[in-house]
Amino acid sequence: MLAPLPTLPTEVLSQKRPVIDPYGPMSSNGLDKTLAGQAICAGLAGIFQVYSGGIALDCVKTRLQAGKNLPQSLWGVTLQNVTPSQLSLKYQSVRGSGALTTRVKMLMRSNLYAGHLITAMGRFPYLFLNLGTYQQADTLLTHRRGFHAQKSTWEEMFCIFAAAAVSSISITATECPKVLDQIGDPKAPRNTISGVVKKHGFIRLFQGYDATLCREFLFGVALLGSPALSRFLAEEFVQPYRDTHILASFLDGKELLAVSLGMGMCTGFLTNGPDQLKTNIQRGLFKHIGEAIAHQHSNAGISALYGRAAVIRGLYVGHGVLSLNFARHKVEEFIQKF
Repeated sequence: MLAPLPTLPTEVLSQKRPVIDPYGPMSSNGLDKTLAGQAICAGLAGIFQVYSGGIALDCVKTRLQAGKNLPQSLWGVTLQNVTPSQLSLKYQSVRGSGALTTRVKMLMRSNLYAGHLITAMGRFPYLFLNLGTYQQADTLLTHRRGFHAQKSTWEEMFCIFAAAAVSSISITATECPKVLDQIGDPKAPRNTISGVVKKHGFIRLFQGYDATLCREFLFGVALLGSPALSRFLAEEFVQPYRDTHILASFLDGKELLAVSLGMGMCTGFLTNGPDQLKTNIQRGLFKHIGEAIAHQHSNAGISALYGRAAVIRGLYVGHGVLSLNFARHKVEEFIQKF
């Protein structure tokens, strides 16, 4: 159990070290502060997030949302009434390989990286639209209220909603073939945007936009306070007590990391509801979010949206926040050299 916080003298509390703004200037040429520079940094960081294990967690999450159990989602078993253990024993007896070798081969064949290419390719347009729309909305509101007036919470919400509304068009289109790849036969040809349009029609590509918008808006609102919260944590807890309290000492210099990870995992769990509805819409089960909600409510219930899939999504978003912050920092350091 943690010791109670001691009371420090006023002169100690006033000696606060400056808090480094993680989004402050880094590059002498200012490229990383332009819209294109921000999109490049975030896009490359997003690609790193995909190939550092993010797409595998996303694939398991999508399969769980589609109704498969955890062993089927992880090992990619598509046969009914066949467990991964039964399949492993069968492969061992037929091929004479060991249990570990067989499991590794099964994991490689499970296609956990399904949809990786279109996801990586879709990072830049999604982030460019998101950042660009937010910037334009913020500029519009700044001119309207004056440069010296403080932005209100409602204005910030409007900027986030505008960014989510525009960028959700891009991410809905790229996630449709990705979802079909993740829940489909690993041996089937890879789905593409043009393939979905030819097979199902142009409208099918954007079915699930409403659920995507709900997910992206909630995610943006939930993460809105992470930089401010990390600064508050540093100034009001870590700095005054880092020499006397074990938790403050541990968090010293890790405020943004701790806040981002905690909020990332929490928001990942909470946004699984609209994300799972989006998955079922993109599978072709429903036309829009109203149908999906009505079916969910009358069958398994809304609470069923927050089971194992929500836990995996929490891990996925938490991993995404950490890897994106790490990769973006490295890209900005690279830009700083030029």
